[in-house]
Amino acid sequence: MKLGFLFTGLYVALVAWTVGASDFVKFSAPMELHDLADALAGIFAPLAFLWLFVATMVQSQELSLQRRELQLTRREFEQNRQVAKEQAEEARNQAKFIGTQTEMMVWAENDKHLKVVLDGITTLVSQGSRQQIVIRTGQGESKLVRGPFDRAAFIGDVIESFSSSVEAVRNALEQFPGRKATFGQIVLLREIATLLAEVRSIMPGTSPKQKAELAQLGFERFEAATAYLLEVCKPRDE
Repeated sequence: MKLGFLFTGLYVALVAWTVGASDFVKFSAPMELHDLADALAGIFAPLAFLWLFVATMVQSQELSLQRRELQLTRREFEQNRQVAKEQAEEARNQAKFIGTQTEMMVWAENDKHLKVVLDGITTLVSQGSRQQIVIRTGQGESKLVRGPFDRAAFIGDVIESFSSSVEAVRNALEQFPGRKATFGQIVLLREIATLLAEVRSIMPGTSPKQKAELAQLGFERFEAATAYLLEVCKPRDE
């Protein structure tokens, strides 16, 4: 643009010098209007081509700047999109972390609840008397079988006690088929069955470690043993 003004000034000065101070160009007087118009057109034609060239160059520069600006905008958009992806990933990780923390808190609460129920079962078993299960063998005779209640400090001991009692009762009933087994602490067995049902309802929300410990102790055997004793044993007064 500056060069255009510079060349225009030089050209105008050259034309003025040529017309005014030089004998190179001479005009016949008087000049007709069309002759004057032709002369002016001839004088300013180079300027028209000059400024057409200048306008083309300016437009080319503007287009180049627009392309560069578009590239910068596109690059900024890509950077913003990458930042948005990273923020979304961070938000997902944070949500996952919060979910894990919440899940761990729920596990801890359920594990605590489960321990209270298991301690209650252990206490009930320890408080029960060591009554034996009686199996009527006929002709007024009876066979005494070890009962499930015994002094136990841990739930594992309780499970072993119940499993041993069930095995003894099952063997005796196979030896005397069709006979009846009676037990004086059916009510206590039912209370334990209720607590076992509560344990079963709590287990899905406990920690994997707690689930593994119960499975290792044989919790399902405990449930099956209690259900079996309630099925085959009747109260003493029946």
